[in-house]
Amino acid sequence: MNKKVHNILGKLFLACTAFFWFGCTDSNSEFPVNPPNQANENSSSSSSNTPASSSSKLTPKDLPKVSFLDIDQIINKNQALSDTAGLMGKKVSASDYCRTTLQGVRYNFYDSALPTSSRNTAKRMINDELDSLLESPQAVTYSEERQKCILDLKYSSWEGLPDYGIPIWYSCEHENEGKDSVKIDEAYIRALEARNELFYEEYMDVFKEAINKAVRCDSLE
Repeated sequence: MNKKVHNILGKLFLACTAFFWFGCTDSNSEFPVNPPNQANENSSSSSSNTPASSSSKLTPKDLPKVSFLDIDQIINKNQALSDTAGLMGKKVSASDYCRTTLQGVRYNFYDSALPTSSRNTAKRMINDELDSLLESPQAVTYSEERQKCILDLKYSSWEGLPDYGIPIWYSCEHENEGKDSVKIDEAYIRALEARNELFYEEYMDVFKEAINKAVRCDSLE
């Protein structure tokens, strides 16, 4: 009888242990198994270097239509994203290669001031576009109320750059001093595209905010 009781209690203990182990694993699934910096050792194969899926990211098409703000045009006009076309086989400095491959890793990007500076850049792009609009002959046809509404869309403050310390790519200049330039390869192209995606995500946060406010101006005569 005692043997049967011990067997039952033993099975119950194992079941409870498995249950709690699974619960702990699931609750911590958001944290990487490997330390983030290990991604830097092989950036060409790191999933962190893979651009976000175009089906899940916010695009200008997802935003309300505003007659006087074209987000795609603003990005292209400011050459806000690096063009990767025709780069393969060309040469860049060893320090630039180093810096780009490190900045293309999501963990490194967000462990620096780049997200904040990206949003500030997007605010300046919006301000420049609104200034050009208000100085154009088109603005003369707008009512005073609409002109004021557009003027109020301008950003008057910038986000302060956080103190993240020295970014991981700070040593790229020193470590590659005197080295010959290197050829651009697939790893560099992937890193540049990944960095573009990270910049784009930050820009779109600002553009979404600006467009949503601009809808009211577009309804005015």
